[in-house]
Amino acid sequence: SGSHVYMKPLQPSSKQLHWKAHEGVVLKVDWNPINNLIVTGGEDCRYKVWDCFGRLMFQSPAMEYPCTTVAWSPDGELFAAGSFDTLRLCDKTGWTHAKQKTETGSLLNIGWTTDGTQLAAAGGNGAVCFAQIIDRSLEWKRVKATLEENNRIRIHDVMSETFEDLDFRDRVVKMALAYNHMIVATSTQCSIYNTGNWNTPHIFDLKETVNLLVQCEKQFLMVDNFNGITICSYDGRQISNPKFQGLRSEFLNSE
Repeated sequence: SGSHVYMKPLQPSSKQLHWKAHEGVVLKVDWNPINNLIVTGGEDCRYKVWDCFGRLMFQSPAMEYPCTTVAWSPDGELFAAGSFDTLRLCDKTGWTHAKQKTETGSLLNIGWTTDGTQLAAAGGNGAVCFAQIIDRSLEWKRVKATLEENNRIRIHDVMSETFEDLDFRDRVVKMALAYNHMIVATSTQCSIYNTGNWNTPHIFDLKETVNLLVQCEKQFLMVDNFNGITICSYDGRQISNPKFQGLRSEFLNSE
């Protein structure tokens, strides 16, 4: 409402929380249930990140045009912010990863795919632009893995200065690198690599898009909306599939 953000509790007796968010009208608000952070965009040409108590966590420098739309990725690790002919990709702390020029006029709405790898943005001139998230990178000891295209990962051994490309049939949704193993989940398959041998991964099919990968020394955990939590060994064998009544697997995160 105007320059303020209001949070109305579900309990009628609880106190409503509100704060002044922008020097001008607030144009868009998005609240992520996983990181519990709020991002706002306003006519003052800024986007801001808040915690759920209204405390300011990040404020962008003033842009050339008003920030007309903002949207969190499903896992809460990234958000996108749009203004006139411009789309920004930011991490959850607010810092900009990428800035792309569009020919859409003012971006009015942004929608993410459920796996958080792609987004679509609607422009004021009737055009829709589509974007894919690339250049994600992970490091473990001497190995650096970078998603260079949506279905290609480049492996860099920083000690020997050697490179190797891993190509996948489908787009990469999630990747994790730790304990001398790299796990890559595409939209249809899971591949398990040993960092000492990139040529013979263990591969098995997936029934649902993976939301989360967490590794430990001898096993890794995988979460999707069909199976919930699955614990696997590094040779691709399923060890356990624990069930929890009322579990909302889409809200689980590594923290």
